[in-house]
Amino acid sequence: MFDSSTGGWSNQALEAASFGVLVLHDKQVVWLNHYLAKILKKKSADLEGCMLSADDKISVLLL
Repeated sequence: MFDSSTGGWSNQALEAASFGVLVLHDKQVVWLNHYLAKILKKKSADLEGCMLSADDKISVLLL
């Protein structure tokens, strides 16, 4: 999958990685990357500034 290069396979793996990061500030979504938005079947813009509750799907995923 990864070829041998001066950067090494670990750098190539990190560059190819897709993982989600959610930053919360005072129970509001500040930033949501495309991976988490896809899991939630939402667009990032739809979730910006949304209030979260304990029953929200995103809260369950993070716990």
